[in-house]
Amino acid sequence: MMEKLLTFAFLKKQTCGNCKVSLEMNELLRNVIAMTDDAYGIPTVMVRCPVCKTPMEWETSCN
Repeated sequence: MMEKLLTFAFLKKQTCGNCKVSLEMNELLRNVIAMTDDAYGIPTVMVRCPVCKTPMEWETSCN
């Protein structure tokens, strides 16, 4: 069985909306908690802030 391989351009730096800490790419990669689809069927990557433990969506860098 073949699986789909999707690639997205993700932001290299993102700010937590709860505690306002800035997370670099390596921190985001270490804190991935889920890979799911959003309401429109688009794949999303969920990460957890290492400081306040709030789950957030890792934003893509697409326009």
